Amino acid sequence: APGGRLIVVDDHPLSDRVRSSAQGDALVMDQGVADEGAGVVRRHRTSGSYVDRLSQVTTPVHYRWHHSISNLTCSITGAGFEIVDFHDFPFAHYKRFPHFILRSDRYYEPSQAPPCPLMFSLLAKKAT
Repeated sequence: APGGRLIVVDDHPLSDRVRSSAQGDALVMDQGVADEGAGVVRRHRTSGSYVDRLSQVTTPVHYRWHHSISNLTCSITGAGFEIVDFHDFPFAHYKRFPHFILRSDRYYEPSQAPPCPLMFSLLAKKAT
């Protein structure tokens, strides 16, 4: 509806480009996936969920595809929204990597800043 708002909070697409270091105590850029393009579907087997890695899941296979910030923002503006706020963040909302530590309600890289943003938020408003 005119004047409506859209709020998106998600993992930053660049966070798919990092992995744990060989020592498991830091994040490093994973050059092995750098050439993967938007729209490429990847099949994964999983145990648990991102919320609880130990939970029992009835469907251990899921599919993901990389999306870019520009793909998201162009889709939003193409639907008649105006982007009024955008932020990226150096933390995750769940323990995405085993060495992350919890501070307040966010998970952080303990030893240093991550090599890229881990989350983003976007606020858009529908044109009147």
